[in-house]
Amino acid sequence: MGGVLWTPWRRCAGGSQNSRGQGSGEAQGGKKLSTEDISLLYLGTIVNKLGGIRGEIARLEQRMEEMNRRIDETNNRIDATNQRIDALADSLSRRIDETNKRIDALSARIDDVQKTLLEIQRLLMELLKTDTGRS
Repeated sequence: MGGVLWTPWRRCAGGSQNSRGQGSGEAQGGKKLSTEDISLLYLGTIVNKLGGIRGEIARLEQRMEEMNRRIDETNNRIDATNQRIDALADSLSRRIDETNKRIDALSARIDDVQKTLLEIQRLLMELLKTDTGRS
């Protein structure tokens, strides 16, 4: 290869011979290609394919970055929604606690009224006994 720029489309004019004195291949017009030339052509083909693969990898990396960005945005929205749900749950819990306290206070008042009614009933019974005893 020594100092000559090679492209996969370069053709060799001379061509070398292998150990049996035969050429290793022929290009258009009957020009023989050496084993080195054929190897260079294969390498050129491989380099071209690698370039295509690298391009595809770059496109896939861009798509992955976009997907990761979208996943991050979705996670941020989920986190914000979870925070709103937590705030709402805390608010509802406080309201339930306040309602339970009011229910407990009402139950205590009902118990007091019931005790008062029982006391009134007891007094009325005593009053009736004393009234019936006088008659």
